[in-house]
Amino acid sequence: MVYVAKDLGLSEPLLYSWKAQQKKSGESIENQKLQQAELARLKRENALLAEENAFLKKAAAHFTKKSK
Repeated sequence: MVYVAKDLGLSEPLLYSWKAQQKKSGESIENQKLQQAELARLKRENALLAEENAFLKKAAAHFTKKSK
């Protein structure tokens, strides 16, 4: 890392600081991707549950009318 810093005309601590920031940023991007995937999965599950709920409401209304 020392040679890279010298070649670029930078201080070694600055180069290490940039490296640490980039690593944090990369982890943050990966975390965002995981959160987006989880959100998409939950939206699909929510839509499915809403459909099931609507069906059950209709079925309950149908059977309530039949029993009267």
